[in-house]
Amino acid sequence: MTSSSSKISKSESSTMKTVWLRSIVLSVTLINLIGTPAAVNGDEDFCAMDTFQRNTTWLQFTKELSSREYVLAQKFKSLHCCAKGYRSIEWYKDGRPYPWPGEVSGFILYPESANQTIYSKSVVESDSGNYSCLVRNDTHELRHTINVTVMDAVGYTGTPLQMYEPQDLSVKLGDEARLFCEAFVGRIELPDAHNEVSWRTDNSTIITSDRFQVTSKPREDNEILGSHLLIHGVKQEDFGQYSCHISNTWFQSVETTIWLREYVPYQEEGPDKTAYKQILLVFAIVILSLITLVVLYLRFGLQVRVVWKDSFCKQETNDGKECDVLVCYDDKDSDFVLGVLVPTLETRYDYRCCTHHLGSIGGNFGTTWPAVLNGPAQRSRRLLAVLSPALLHDNWTSVALYQALHTLLTIHSRIICITLQPLPKCDPAKNAQGESLPALLRAVHLVEWRSEGHCVGTGERSRARKRFWASVRLHLPPHRRSRQAVSPKQELNQMSVATTGGGVNVCTTVGTSKRGTLLTNSHESLEVLV
Repeated sequence: MTSSSSKISKSESSTMKTVWLRSIVLSVTLINLIGTPAAVNGDEDFCAMDTFQRNTTWLQFTKELSSREYVLAQKFKSLHCCAKGYRSIEWYKDGRPYPWPGEVSGFILYPESANQTIYSKSVVESDSGNYSCLVRNDTHELRHTINVTVMDAVGYTGTPLQMYEPQDLSVKLGDEARLFCEAFVGRIELPDAHNEVSWRTDNSTIITSDRFQVTSKPREDNEILGSHLLIHGVKQEDFGQYSCHISNTWFQSVETTIWLREYVPYQEEGPDKTAYKQILLVFAIVILSLITLVVLYLRFGLQVRVVWKDSFCKQETNDGKECDVLVCYDDKDSDFVLGVLVPTLETRYDYRCCTHHLGSIGGNFGTTWPAVLNGPAQRSRRLLAVLSPALLHDNWTSVALYQALHTLLTIHSRIICITLQPLPKCDPAKNAQGESLPALLRAVHLVEWRSEGHCVGTGERSRARKRFWASVRLHLPPHRRSRQAVSPKQELNQMSVATTGGGVNVCTTVGTSKRGTLLTNSHESLEVLV
């Protein structure tokens, strides 16, 4: 009985061992068939190793990513897009989204890496191209592109090929600096084959110490060689230029240069804050420019318009006119007209003026003014009327002003009105013809004369006079000052007396002893008031 039981136990034990061994063989076979490429090449935790020491959660790449990859044909190859804070990663080859048909690319996704890695167990020439990963969260996205070159060769013996393009680094004093370089060196099955990487600064090799830590980072079966240089507690003397030197067995090498600079305080501002400040700066510049333009226009705009008009507008010559402006006024305003207005226009600005006093003409404006002014107005390029209560028979009302302006507009199309007193309150009501006083005021060029009593200081009087004369000249014909301006005394000596039956004085006339006295003293008045 005991012997039989012992034989059964041995038989069961042998069967269990056979099943166990078959399970192991089957597992190994499945592993070989399915494959865990990262484990075979030691890259199963590539995106989990040597990451940046940042305690942040925003969307970002977690380690240095190469921009170029090189691989020998029929070899294993993996591409990485290590990131965090993302919701999805999408892969593209030459703009075509994953998955790809075999003739486009043999790379497939490695799900265990959370889509951060794609690989191919045996690359071919068609696998060459630009591979891009698009990393997204709910609000932002990042893109990284890797150019893959497949070399149809058994081995590589050329100069190491740089894969990672380092950027200059800025750190604060006392912080840690992390520099990285990487290159494809190939792999030759020789006993004495040796590839190495070294870091230098100022032509001296950096030796590992408590503050300087140099670590080698090979991958892809040692065909790719990289290195980190960590500087703990950066000091002032650590800033400068660093170079990474990667060489192969045949003493061929590639050198990468990186500048380590001190972190400037204003760089602490994020891109959003910087953009906000730039917008505010541009807005402030625009506002200040507009204010400056408005101030300059209010101060010099009128004078600039006059200079432009006189310099570039078409001259009104050869039009059959005898004078530039016909000045109409009342006898009570002759002090201003013959002592200031006409002498200034003729002697200082070289305009030919004709004058006509309307003081002796009474009655209705609509019947008396056209009868005496139509002829002289046709021979003048402009009609200038000096408006005052005296001209309107001391009836300084909106009704009388409307009748006077309406009559003047029937006589000449280009009217300039100089008011010696503030205008009466305008009545906006329209008459039976649909006209109103404000409409007539807009149809003429109105200029207000401000006597010295209206100006408090000398500077204000000077600015008021300049503005008045510029306003008058702006509406006069363009004038190039073609003839030589004469002095006030010469101008007075050249004036001739020519009076017509209607009381019209062609050009500047001296009809009475009173006017002669005024014109004789015009030079003195011009110096005082202009």
